[in-house]
This record gives sequence, C-alpha cells and structure tokens, in this order.
Amino acid sequence: IRLADPRKRLRASLLLLGAVLSLLAGRLVQLQGIEASTYAEMARSSRMQVVSVP
Repeated sequence: IRLADPRKRLRASLLLLGAVLSLLAGRLVQLQGIEASTYAEMARSSRMQVVSVP
C-alpha cells in the first residue's frame, strides 16, 4: 500500500485556507469600506423611529 504524500495534503489545505481567508477579507473590505455608508444609514433608520403621542 502506498501512502499519500503529506506535503501535497498540507499544500492543498493551505491553499484552501488561503482562499477562504481571501474571500473573508474581500467581504470585510466591501462591508467596511465600500458599502459602509449604506449600512450605517440602514442601522440609523432602524434605530430611530418617530412615535406620535395622541
């Protein structure tokens, strides 16, 4: 029986981990940098409501 090369498995795991972290970092930049004002306005409008007192 020939065992798999652990270096290949490690390399594949690191590549997968790097890809996942890159996706998370990209989403973070999108939310915090590009669309920050949109989400801030959505939060502000959901937090502040006008209540009329009869």
